[in-house]
Amino acid sequence: MSQGREKIINAPVVVTRLLLALAAIQLLLDMGPPSFADDVVDRFGFVPGRFLFQIAPGAVLSELSSLSADEAESRLAIILGGGVWNWVTPVTYAFLHANWTHLILNGATLAAFGSPLARRFGAARFLAFFFVCALAGAAMHLAVHPYEVAPVIGASAAISGTMAAIARFVFEPRDALGLDHAPKAAPGFAALVSNRRAVVFLVSWFGVNFLIGAFPQIGGVSEAIAWEAHIGGFLAGLFLFSLFDPPAPRSGGQA
Repeated sequence: MSQGREKIINAPVVVTRLLLALAAIQLLLDMGPPSFADDVVDRFGFVPGRFLFQIAPGAVLSELSSLSADEAESRLAIILGGGVWNWVTPVTYAFLHANWTHLILNGATLAAFGSPLARRFGAARFLAFFFVCALAGAAMHLAVHPYEVAPVIGASAAISGTMAAIARFVFEPRDALGLDHAPKAAPGFAALVSNRRAVVFLVSWFGVNFLIGAFPQIGGVSEAIAWEAHIGGFLAGLFLFSLFDPPAPRSGGQA
């Protein structure tokens, strides 16, 4: 087996530690009483209506005024329950999962798509990229469901960003995975959209994403999947890739 092959199988340290952190959190939630897990999800999951209330309370109160008294009171109780931790939920939601099936599916996808990206970016850039894609996913879900009070959880949006980033370089003819010591510079968007394999990947991703949005059981959960957040993370990964991609080393010799 070649050295390159071994590197693909063995995830980088940053990806391995991230997977272990996600598993440790899930194990901690399972070990405690159901009320503990519910409280953690309520406190650290991303609740669009609650977050919007922090920045535009008038808009939220106006929306509540259009509801029945009982429904408005119920939603307001949830919205006011966030506390100071609400500001970190656009990131912390990515570390919580509905169950082990949800986590295993996300973990397998992260290992597959995050590993080559982490090798190319390096640990610090990869983690920053992961968090930015999580933020973008939360922002997209907030834009589409601004008054929703159900918490959003899962690393899918951030992982979708890594999948989009892969499309920026993995379909190149030479080894651009970052497995060698001099990865090739990523092509621009003109080259990306002219690459048939890249276009098929992008179209397939959106097709699968809409499918799991319609049938959430595919993703290992019985509740509705926040597919809008996936799109937000994916678009961030696709368009912000160049901000995190290290500059390609110059070849030797005279220019």
